Amino acid sequence: MSFKGEFNHKTIAATLLRRPRLWAFQPLEVQAPLLPFPPAHLRTCPKEWPSVSHFARRRALALVPALVASPLLPAPARAAGGTLRVLRSPGCMCCEGWAEHLRSAGFTVLLEDALDLDGARRAAGVPEDLVGCHTGSTADGRFVVEGHVPAFALQRFLDAPGSWRGIAVPDMPIGSPGMEMPGTAPRPYTVYVFTADGRREPFVRARGDRPA
Repeated sequence: MSFKGEFNHKTIAATLLRRPRLWAFQPLEVQAPLLPFPPAHLRTCPKEWPSVSHFARRRALALVPALVASPLLPAPARAAGGTLRVLRSPGCMCCEGWAEHLRSAGFTVLLEDALDLDGARRAAGVPEDLVGCHTGSTADGRFVVEGHVPAFALQRFLDAPGSWRGIAVPDMPIGSPGMEMPGTAPRPYTVYVFTADGRREPFVRARGDRPA
């Protein structure tokens, strides 16, 4: 570019005014160097430039599914108790005492009077030598509970039943839940598990309502 006449600031200004002023409309991001932060005119505009806390929240939310599925987190504990349907001889009060013992441990017990309790036991597959005071089953009918089984043993059985059909306390041991006698110390007894075909084995020893 060359200039004629007097070479001073007035001549240069007049010449530039006759030129297209493209330089004044260049995008800001072309004139300014690239920086790791937003341009100054965006720093105060939350709608155009999300804040650091916005990104932190989005990243934290993205991690939630992975944390939920992480094997390092403890699995939810299994709820104690369950619902039992129990058949008893009409008016038997020791069965009521046993039911209260289970209820205090978190079980729901539905007591029903049965006119043919022996027939109900045979239908449930309870071995004759493991017959107790009453016969019950879980709400889904999957497991059988025979006699004065203490709550701790029943819960342990339901947590890991394996291939066993049911759990039983034969006869009516003194001191077992529902069979407490004032002034008489509870006697140790054996809790058994059994299969549908009659196989059985000792499950745990108990005294009163606790492990022996």
